[in-house]
Amino acid sequence: MKKLLSILLACGLLCALAACSGNGKVSISIEEETGSIPPSVAPQNTETPEQTQPEATTLELDTLYEIPDYAELTLVRITTTSEVWASMGGTLYYENKKDGEIYIDAVFDVVNTSSETIECDELLTATAVGSNGAEYDSVLYCGEKNDMTSVSSNLDIPPLSSCRVHAAISVPETESEFTLNYDVNGTLFTCQYNASTEMKSTTPLKAGDVIQNPDYADMTFVGYEFTDAVYPSNTNGYYRYYKVDSSDNTYLALTFQVTNYQSTAKDIDTFISGRATFMDKYQYTGFVVSEDTDGAGLSNYNDIQPLATAKVICLIEVPKSIAEENFTVSVMFDKQEYTVSSGS
Repeated sequence: MKKLLSILLACGLLCALAACSGNGKVSISIEEETGSIPPSVAPQNTETPEQTQPEATTLELDTLYEIPDYAELTLVRITTTSEVWASMGGTLYYENKKDGEIYIDAVFDVVNTSSETIECDELLTATAVGSNGAEYDSVLYCGEKNDMTSVSSNLDIPPLSSCRVHAAISVPETESEFTLNYDVNGTLFTCQYNASTEMKSTTPLKAGDVIQNPDYADMTFVGYEFTDAVYPSNTNGYYRYYKVDSSDNTYLALTFQVTNYQSTAKDIDTFISGRATFMDKYQYTGFVVSEDTDGAGLSNYNDIQPLATAKVICLIEVPKSIAEENFTVSVMFDKQEYTVSSGS
């Protein structure tokens, strides 16, 4: 009887030991010995991988950039200005009226390569980051129309059409160093900009120089002079001329010969525009007149017929007191900027 009881007790002890060996502590001992965790109990990685930011392309002047299925764009210039004008001047412009602030105005030539119309104010987003890390957003997006003689913030770019577009960021006048960032439909561009130094390409223009474009027009720069009155070639009988109203002022008159190769007549102010800067400080905007076909008058309302040549004069009224000082005239022709300097 005792022997049977002993056997039963021994069997019970073996069962208890077997139950202890299956309580899950085996996985801990394996981890401690091998330094690994069985796949069945390994923790899951719940962290989201970091999103990689697309690399920004350094923006260069006069370089064509392609944004697939969206647009092609070329940076024309970046300037610091209180007023945003069309390239050919005109009468409409946008003025920065925020006290102590000024625009950084980036100008792009854009071709819409998508199948949808693009609104100028949705073409891109622009920001400026100052040297202190402060960020400034663009407050003005506008396009040039009417042969680049006016600007409008409500302008569409149809598919396969081109437009000159401005993206102006309002920044404090007290800051000078900026990183400019542009996002064009997810494609990023960046450049460094000093507010005291404009980014633009210009070509010096001297008397006798000829600029030719057989699809647009030819322009010959005849020369410049300071004069109180500008007369037409034919002064026999009745004629029309321009004279300054104030005896304290004079005209800086730049004369050109322009031949129109387009299929329709174009206003003279779509061919030539001029703005003078004296002593690197004082700016004066000009207007253009042309000689009538009979040479007996000057008018700022003339146009140039296809294949016709006209004498075009850009008149910039300036004080006589600075007429002897150094100056530079920015001349726009065929979307390009040329410079006429004193002494040239």
